[in-house]
Amino acid sequence: MYSAEFSERGKGILRQEYLSHQKVYSFIQAQRVLEQAVFLYNYKRPHLSCNMLAPE
Repeated sequence: MYSAEFSERGKGILRQEYLSHQKVYSFIQAQRVLEQAVFLYNYKRPHLSCNMLAPE
């Protein structure tokens, strides 16, 4: 189970790095943008825990 600190950090990273620069005009668009951001975070973004490699 994840702690609150990791959850808050993840939300902050998603918001700052992927979502803050995009305008969203509908709920459907928001879902798609968020899904893409989560995918990029999970599979493409380098992570400290992986020695700054993408966690593929």
